[in-house]
Amino acid sequence: MSASRSARSRRALRPFAAIATALAAAVLLAAPAAAHDTITGTSPEDGATLTEVPSEIALTFSSEPLEVSPEVVVTDESGAVVTDTTPTVDGFDVLQPLPEDLTSGTYDVAWRVVSSDGHPIDGSFSFDLDVPEVEGTTDESAEATTEAEDAATSEAEATETDTASASITAVDREDGSDDGTPWGLIAGAAGLVALIVAVVVLAVRRARDPNGPAGQH
Repeated sequence: MSASRSARSRRALRPFAAIATALAAAVLLAAPAAAHDTITGTSPEDGATLTEVPSEIALTFSSEPLEVSPEVVVTDESGAVVTDTTPTVDGFDVLQPLPEDLTSGTYDVAWRVVSSDGHPIDGSFSFDLDVPEVEGTTDESAEATTEAEDAATSEAEATETDTASASITAVDREDGSDDGTPWGLIAGAAGLVALIVAVVVLAVRRARDPNGPAGQH
């Protein structure tokens, strides 16, 4: 009787032993996953709106991530990447410098690091910038543009003037006045002088000849 009772007791405990074994295996399998580092905070925070451009993106983790190719990529609303430097690991933090000339808009941050247990982890978040425009920048740009346009216009006018002068000179040369001397005026003046000289000579001759037409009665 005693032997049969022991056998029945062992058979009754077998399901509980199987359950205990399964639970132990599940705990052992879950242990490595639980060892992964987790991100505990970001600066800026996810969804934050800033009125000044931050100097850097800071990611804080539950343990020190490995310094193995950390990646923090920041993109603007058009999808263009605005970061061009490599982030650094500083203890529990991963730091990504930002350029100072960021403008207003929404920025997305995608990150990837290697956890302290050697497994890569990643994530993403976003923040908004609402920074005022620098006063005078627009006016100075407009003034510079106007000055450049005025200079271009003056140069074009000077070129047109030189071209017109060259054309007039070419026409004068084709008309026989390549040196600019008014030959028609000079010829007219010479003819008038010759006529005056002829009249004076004729008058002198008549005055000297008493038998000429002027001296007859």
